[in-house]
Amino acid sequence: MELISLLKPNTTLIHVFSGAENGVQVRAFMVALGANLAKRHITNVKVVIMTTTNLRAAKYSPQKFVDWLLACDIHFILSHVHQSLNFWDCREICPQYTRLIGHRGFPTGQQHFCCIFLQDKIIYLHALRDYCNPTVQVHIPWCKESKEVDIFSMSMIPLEAGRSFVVKTPFTTNCDHFKIVHSLEEVTHCCLSFNLSRLSLICCLVQAIERVQFISDTYSHQLPYVMIQACMTNRREAKVVCLNGEPLFVANIDARKMGTSFSKHPHLLLFDFVRRALGELKVRQPQSLLDGLVRVDVFHSSNNGLVVNEFESLEANFYSKQHLNELMVEDFLERYWGLQLARFLY
Repeated sequence: MELISLLKPNTTLIHVFSGAENGVQVRAFMVALGANLAKRHITNVKVVIMTTTNLRAAKYSPQKFVDWLLACDIHFILSHVHQSLNFWDCREICPQYTRLIGHRGFPTGQQHFCCIFLQDKIIYLHALRDYCNPTVQVHIPWCKESKEVDIFSMSMIPLEAGRSFVVKTPFTTNCDHFKIVHSLEEVTHCCLSFNLSRLSLICCLVQAIERVQFISDTYSHQLPYVMIQACMTNRREAKVVCLNGEPLFVANIDARKMGTSFSKHPHLLLFDFVRRALGELKVRQPQSLLDGLVRVDVFHSSNNGLVVNEFESLEANFYSKQHLNELMVEDFLERYWGLQLARFLY
């Protein structure tokens, strides 16, 4: 952990979880912090920064992490805390974040339960079912001793034999956290072996996706569910960078290079779809943090429609071949964090 500025009488103590040392939000936040302190001639502020490396080394549980956030005057969370922590059970996060509702900082109040901030993907897949790929949720038991898991279909559209399916995990952004299977028969009769490096799951889907036989003891203590979706025929994504709910540009970061591009500048139909999806999410999930940087990853469906694949926020990569686009995002983030800091420093 790094200390910035010296302790002085009547000091305001700020605890910041930055995630990676060079995380997406870190530079803009530090620039905004310095500008705020200089503008107001504030000297009695002490900032303690915790990185993911610090958190992993300290082996803080969700409870101890929230204890640390509460042991200050103002807290800021600039990243997805649970990322890369194989010793955290993501079921424990929300109960602990409840303790932060009345504490000054970012996120604020109910924003701690924003499904994009938490990466609790099934929430926005459910809230935006008209905008997303039909998804089946597979519950994983909390208790090691439980060997059976109930399953329910979020939509009533059946998974059809002969199609390929993708099994995804929530609370992650890494594409290693899924496995593709090639038919309902394979889903029904074969074991799906995940090689997730930090997280290892082996499960067998049986009885035409009515029940899951839980095999791995490890995975049940880290994630509450997995998701099954039909694979998209066109696997090219359009990753739309949005600032304060408004689409700005399509990022140049789809490394897979699969499928066919389906939108061209000025992306009017794509941007309109993204704008409507964000508006609907704000209505259905009012606690959603959509006023900052949000990236909406969009697929083109086989029936010539658009579907949301995923939302990213705090750690959203916004690389663009047009450098001006990146500069606009950086400028926006500096102003965004300046406003967030001003709410609590003055």
